[in-house]
Amino acid sequence: MGDISFEQSPLQVTLKALRNLRSTVSDVFTHLGSGLSRVHGDETQEKNFLQDLQQILQKVEVRLRDLEVAANNLSPPASGYLHLGSSGYLGQDPAHEKTLLFNQLVQSYGWTDKITLSRVLKAIVIFKGLMIEWVVVRGLEEPTVDEDGLLDPWTPSCHLVFRKVTDNANAAMLHYFSPMMPELAVKSFMTWFHSYVKLFSDVCKKCQRHLHHNMPPTWRDFRVLDPYHEDCKPLL
Repeated sequence: MGDISFEQSPLQVTLKALRNLRSTVSDVFTHLGSGLSRVHGDETQEKNFLQDLQQILQKVEVRLRDLEVAANNLSPPASGYLHLGSSGYLGQDPAHEKTLLFNQLVQSYGWTDKITLSRVLKAIVIFKGLMIEWVVVRGLEEPTVDEDGLLDPWTPSCHLVFRKVTDNANAAMLHYFSPMMPELAVKSFMTWFHSYVKLFSDVCKKCQRHLHHNMPPTWRDFRVLDPYHEDCKPLL
C-alpha cells in the first residue's frame, strides 16, 4: 500500500506556525535567562552569547513571517469578525471610534513571557508582534499569577528596588523602540536588561558606592550599561 498523506488545512498550518513562533520566542528567553550570568566578565564568551542571541532572534523573525503568510491564507469568518469575548460587542457599537477599536483588536497579536535573571529578579514581558509593550519586574519570591491563577502582568512589586527597575525597564523599552527593526530593538533591550545580573553587587559609576539611601544602583545607562543610583545618573 502506498503512503497516505493528508493535506493540512490553512487553519492547521497557521496554528503550527503560531506554535513554532512561540517555541522560538521561548528559546530566546531560555537563552537569556541561563546564559549571560555564567559568562559575565569574559569578553569572548559574551560576544559568543550575543551572536547566539542574534541567530535566535533571526529565527523569530522568520517564524513571524511564516505566521503572517499562513494567516493571510485563512478565510475570514462567516460573520466577518473574529470572536474576542466581550470586546466583540465593540464591533456593534454605533460610535464610529469604538468600531475602529474593535478592528484594531482583531488585527493585533500579543503574548507574554516570563524571564528569570539569575537569582536576582524575575520579569514579565508583554509583546505585540515583536515589539515590547510592557515590562514588570518583581522579586524571585513574589507571585506572577493572581488569586485566580491567571498571569498578572500589572501588579507592581512590593519592593521599592524592583519598582524602580520596572520604571527604568519601561523607559528602556521606549528608548530602544524601533518599528522598522524590531529584532534589533528586542536584542538591545534584552542586552540592557541583563546588565541587572549584578544589581546587588554593582557599585555606582559616579559615587563608587553600592548603597545610596539604602538602595543599590537601579539605573543602567542605555549606551554603555554603566550602573548609577537614581540621584547619580547623568542627564539624558
